[in-house]
Amino acid sequence: MELKSIKAKLILLLVGISAVPLIISIFLSTLNTIADAEEAAEADGLLRNAIVQENISSLCQQNLTALRTLAAQPAVRHYLAGEQDERLSLALRQSVEDTNGIFQDGNSLIVTDARGRQLCRSDKLNLTEVSNRSYFREGMQGKEYISEVLVGKSTGHFISVLEVPVKDDNGKPIGIVQRNTAGALPWWRTKCGS
Repeated sequence: MELKSIKAKLILLLVGISAVPLIISIFLSTLNTIADAEEAAEADGLLRNAIVQENISSLCQQNLTALRTLAAQPAVRHYLAGEQDERLSLALRQSVEDTNGIFQDGNSLIVTDARGRQLCRSDKLNLTEVSNRSYFREGMQGKEYISEVLVGKSTGHFISVLEVPVKDDNGKPIGIVQRNTAGALPWWRTKCGS
């Protein structure tokens, strides 16, 4: 009987001795796998972040370029300078619709005079007065600006505003052109350099 007991004890001892390195190996392998998965997830997240940043920067630059082009158009400049006849009014509306049509994104493009009164909107919503908005004040100082997230006066939705001043022949601001981005992309402000 004692022989059987010694044999069983030896078998258990051998199994235990061989199991300990196996358990340690499995534990260390699991830790390494977790560390590798975390590194891969971080690298993937950084790559996705870089792609999103590049897309946002590109979208910002496209919007600002379109606004700069619109701000330089004679119809816009003459209309804001006070030549508000029917021909210029139609030319202004057409310029706004053509420029906004480039994007096909549902966001609005607006022309505002030096007193903060909106004169033309691509979305045909009610014209409002924006002289108390920071983007308007910045524009009237001759600066391009991308706003913080704010509530749109015409829609009541969260928006961010990209704005470019319209200047007369002497370089004095006579109004602004702006694009309201629905959904308010607050990171535009930092990614676009404003």
